[in-house]
Amino acid sequence: SPIFCTCWSADNDAILYCTGKYLVVKPLSPNAKQNSWKAHDQIILKCDWNTVNNLILSGGEDCRYKVWDIVGRPLYASQAFEYPITSLAWAPDGSNFAVGSYNTIRLCDSAGWCHSVEKPKDGSVFGLSWS
Repeated sequence: SPIFCTCWSADNDAILYCTGKYLVVKPLSPNAKQNSWKAHDQIILKCDWNTVNNLILSGGEDCRYKVWDIVGRPLYASQAFEYPITSLAWAPDGSNFAVGSYNTIRLCDSAGWCHSVEKPKDGSVFGLSWS
């Protein structure tokens, strides 16, 4: 399966990537075992790993975003929205994250709850970053 997104761990000793419906945490140490889990019901398009709170964020074609701990335990799963999740990004301090889809940007807290929605009417949001 293709890999759509990759992220480094806080201490740069592991990499997170999404392939198909799975998230994979792959340690760089040759003797360490990788951890993978089925995270979504359809292809995962985006993932992000926050370096402060060590939480993982994922979103994809099942129109949901989810928050995970590093061993794959689900902490939050959004409702299914109308369109696939095409972008997401943690705030550098780990307190919030943003999620983008077709004509929509959501601002959420680290627990996953949405606090603000913008409707830019520009099509799919393919990239988000924090200043």
